[in-house]
Formats: sequence, structure tokens, C-alpha cells
Amino acid sequence: MTFKRKSVILFEVMRDMFKFQYNPARHNGEVNHAGEVFDYVGVIVDKFENQTEGEDFSGVTVELYDNEGPTGQTRRFRWDRMIGAENIINKAQAMHGGRI
Repeated sequence: MTFKRKSVILFEVMRDMFKFQYNPARHNGEVNHAGEVFDYVGVIVDKFENQTEGEDFSGVTVELYDNEGPTGQTRRFRWDRMIGAENIINKAQAMHGGRI
């Protein structure tokens, strides 16, 4: 799949709610020596690139949500550390016969 096609797909699903499973190198300022995986809920707001490493499409920027809505925080999730991303909206629609 080309970079351009990946970008098109990304922007088609932006604003859908996702549950991300992520294995960060650092978590809350501490090195993640144990390799723990953390769950985050949010919406994709942008992609990002890593100019230092010469990567054009390193991952996504996510606006985080909790039970009360947006938290005002964002996180960047690198593709190579993302364990999973589940589209919560699509899952809910499937559970309710396409009606939510």
C-alpha cells in the first residue's frame, strides 16, 4: 500500500473513536522497562513524521477522551509501537444492527 493510500484511509476514519493499545518506550516520564501495554481512547486528529529518522509517516496524533469527553490531552502513537487500534464506532454499529 502506498503512502498516499495510507493517508487517504487515515483521513477517512479521522474523528471516529478508537481504542488504542500501545507499548510506549516511556510512560508518564518513566522508561517502560517491563514493556507494559496501555489502553487509550480517542480520535485521530493528524498524522506525524519523524524528520530525524527520515520517516514520512511515523504514526498518528490522537486526542484523548475519557467518560466525560475530551480530556484536552493529545498523544502521538508510533506505528511500530502500536499493538492494536479498534474502531469503537464500527463495533457499536455492528452490535446494534447498524443503528446507534
